[in-house]
Amino acid sequence: MKTIVTNGIYYLELIKGSDGWYWGCDDDSGDLYEAEACVRDGHPLHPNRLIFVDQNGQCFEPVKANEGQYLGQPPIYEDQKIIFLLADFFANRIHIFSFHTVTYQVSVMVELPLSLAKDCYNLRLETPLMLIRQSSDNVFEILWPESISFPIENTETFCFRQGNELYFTVWYEDEDYREEVVVRDLQGNVIKRMDGTIHILSNGKKWHFI
Repeated sequence: MKTIVTNGIYYLELIKGSDGWYWGCDDDSGDLYEAEACVRDGHPLHPNRLIFVDQNGQCFEPVKANEGQYLGQPPIYEDQKIIFLLADFFANRIHIFSFHTVTYQVSVMVELPLSLAKDCYNLRLETPLMLIRQSSDNVFEILWPESISFPIENTETFCFRQGNELYFTVWYEDEDYREEVVVRDLQGNVIKRMDGTIHILSNGKKWHFI
């Protein structure tokens, strides 16, 4: 049995599309949106921790959040890099970092104004690398590197992007419960609808269940 020192983080998840890299996070102040609410309401914000563990059990914590900062989740994997975000609520900035899984180098990819997003509700990274947000009033947004916004259905959830097509899943409770896959273009227009739903495997492959 191998001992891995995580300093209190005991639950790990596979980073989708990676070659055996896992991530874990503590959430003393909840998710990113709840952390933002703590700052907004004048409550203390306890910075969280984000760790990465490879298949050999090596543990890395490339960025440590300071006062007023909070790490978003989940991280994404792209081109041998683990990419993750940090919100700095005092400086009103979003930092997007990359951690190279071969060289173990960490770098800042981009810094963005926090005002880019109305709030941090469902704010996260997706592949191919983009910062997205799905608001509580059913608006889907790509905030960076493009600026795209359009309304979606009440039970519609973003699934993945393929080129200029955005795949969503949606469920209905009319006569019977059913699910659909909705494919939209970058303007939000529906290209096609398919019965069933989509499951993304840990290696990044997609299965369409019908």
